[in-house]
Amino acid sequence: FNDPKFGGGTVGMSCNSCHPDGNGLEKAGDRNDLEKFVNGCIKNALKGKGIDTKSAEMADIVAYIKFLKKK
Repeated sequence: FNDPKFGGGTVGMSCNSCHPDGNGLEKAGDRNDLEKFVNGCIKNALKGKGIDTKSAEMADIVAYIKFLKKK
C-alpha cells in the first residue's frame, strides 16, 4: 500500500499517496469487482501494469481494503 513500485507503478506514488491510511476506501470493500478496481487504480493513477488477480499480492490488498470498512 505504501510501495511506489506496487503493481509496476512508474510515477513514484503509492496507493497511500491518494488514500492516506486507507481514507476514501471504506466502501470499496463492498465492491464485487474489487480486483478490477485495484488494477484500475494501479494502471491509471500509478501508471503500472497491474497485478495478477489470483496472486497473493492481490489477496493481501483486497483483504486490507475489506478490513478498512470495519474500522
